[in-house]
Amino acid sequence: MNNDPINNDKDICQQMVSIAELASNQHNDRRQITFRIAIGYTTLLALGFYLTIKTPRQEVLPPNFHIPWIISGLLVFLTFVYCWALRVLHVASNNDVRRRDFYLKKAECILHHMSKNGSSPFTPDSKDKYIIINLGVGENRNPITECQLFNEKQPDIFIPSMKKTCPKLIGSPMRIIDFHYFSLIALPIFLTILLMINLLVR
Repeated sequence: MNNDPINNDKDICQQMVSIAELASNQHNDRRQITFRIAIGYTTLLALGFYLTIKTPRQEVLPPNFHIPWIISGLLVFLTFVYCWALRVLHVASNNDVRRRDFYLKKAECILHHMSKNGSSPFTPDSKDKYIIINLGVGENRNPITECQLFNEKQPDIFIPSMKKTCPKLIGSPMRIIDFHYFSLIALPIFLTILLMINLLVR
């Protein structure tokens, strides 16, 4: 068993970097999935809208009064599922950012100490050095000291499903809609409305 405090600091730092790297990779994977879903569904709606504009409804749909209403209801349901799925991915992606930055900040503190005091073990004793942690939604939490950072055993994760049962575990509040999420759902919702108008009014 290695009791060398310097090597222990190196091992801890490497573990934190590894966790941060895993969170970063998960964040990138989720971003790619989100992008593909958004492009695919938006393209499908745009094609449907183009079809209803260029082609008379009688040539696209059977002459049945209920068919446009059924299709419109299906469009509303699919758009709701789309928004919900992207919301789930959005929250998970932001939590990945929180994990990444939490462990990277800790690793940076240890590396900074090792570069200045290579012969002594790391101890978070700075009460004047303030650190900002990214919340992953374009917000930063209030600056905390190095001691406060290392007193926290886990990152500030947002868990919507545990909001009522375990208030202490929900993490910092996340805005219901931020610009990035809104930019992904705004156009599909708009296209859905236009497509429904074309189906029901024309």
